[in-house]
Amino acid sequence: MTKESNAKQIVILYHAPPGAHISNEQVVNEVNSIQGFCRQNNWKPMHTYIDKSATCTQYAKMMEFAADPSNNIAAILYFSAGHCLPELVGKNDAIIPDGHAGKANGNHVIGGVPYGYTVSDGALELDEDRSAIIREIFQSKADGESLQRIADALNGRGIKSARGGLWNKPGIAFILKNRAYVGEYKYDGVSYKIPETVSKSLFDTVNKQ
Repeated sequence: MTKESNAKQIVILYHAPPGAHISNEQVVNEVNSIQGFCRQNNWKPMHTYIDKSATCTQYAKMMEFAADPSNNIAAILYFSAGHCLPELVGKNDAIIPDGHAGKANGNHVIGGVPYGYTVSDGALELDEDRSAIIREIFQSKADGESLQRIADALNGRGIKSARGGLWNKPGIAFILKNRAYVGEYKYDGVSYKIPETVSKSLFDTVNKQ
C-alpha cells in the first residue's frame, strides 16, 4: 500500500478577512504552502475553503462538508491569513481540543503546527529532530548569541525553516517568545497543555535578557 493511500483525509480552511489586507497573490502562495505542508505530513486535502468574508460564510460550508460521514474527513486544518507555516508561526499554532471550536467526526481541529512538533492522532507530539533545533535556538540565545547569528548558523548548516526557506531574525524572535515550547497553548483565552520542548527556567532566562 502506498503512502498516498494511507494519507489522512483533511479539509483546509484559509481565513483572510477583509481587514487583513491580504492580496490574491499572497492567498495563492500561502495556500500552496499549506498544501505542500500537508503532503510532508502525509495528509490529503480533500477540499480547501478560502474565506475572505467578515461573516465566515465558507466556514459553515467547510463544517458541513467535514461533518458528512461519507467524506471520511479525519481533521480540519485552519490557518489565519499571513500566519501559515512561516517562521512567524502565528496565533493559531496548536491543537484546538474537541468540543471547544467544533470537530469533524470526533477528531481534533488542527491549527498551524509549531516548528518542532508533529501531529499524531489529532494531538501534538514532539518531532525529535526539529525539537532539538528549538532547544539549540533557546540555548544559543541564553549563551548570548544574537538573533542574526543564530539564524545565520542554522542557514549555514542547511537547516530549513518551517516553510522550507531561510531562517531570519523575526522567525527566531517569535520562537523564543512562543510559550507553546514550554507546553502552554492558549486558544480563545483558555490554556491547554502540550508536550514541552524546553524548560520553563530556560525560557524565562532567554526572555529576561
